[in-house]
Amino acid sequence: MRAVMRHGWRLSATVTGLGAVTVVTVLVLALMWTFGWGWFSATTAELRGQQAQRERVEAGGDYRIAAYEHFFDLCAAVQSKESTIAQLEAELPGADQRRAEQVRTTLTALRSSRASAIHEYNADARKAATTGRFRDLGLPRQLDIEEETSCVPRR
Repeated sequence: MRAVMRHGWRLSATVTGLGAVTVVTVLVLALMWTFGWGWFSATTAELRGQQAQRERVEAGGDYRIAAYEHFFDLCAAVQSKESTIAQLEAELPGADQRRAEQVRTTLTALRSSRASAIHEYNADARKAATTGRFRDLGLPRQLDIEEETSCVPRR
């Protein structure tokens, strides 16, 4: 009878131990799934992203200043390209054939670069939630490829 009881206790302890290990394993896997790589991470991603954007945009003074200056820099770059284009166009009538070809090639590149800078300015100006919020109100809302650029803030 004692042998049977001892065997019963041993079997009971083994089953209890295996049950405890199973419960702990399931609990650990469930916690890892919820908080580590699964549901919790996926369901809070949008909120965490919005908060990170707010912190970066609204609380970051460096970001505000950089965005504000970004529009002046882009506008100045467009004006600089326009000035260079005007100078090259003035040189073109008096240039010999070789120089005229160089000027035409340079003009093509400058016009393309100017258009790219204008598109960047306009795209950034439309970013109402981030960069566009910090454009100086005196600067143009949008730049026009067909018009000469004026970047002097109106006060």
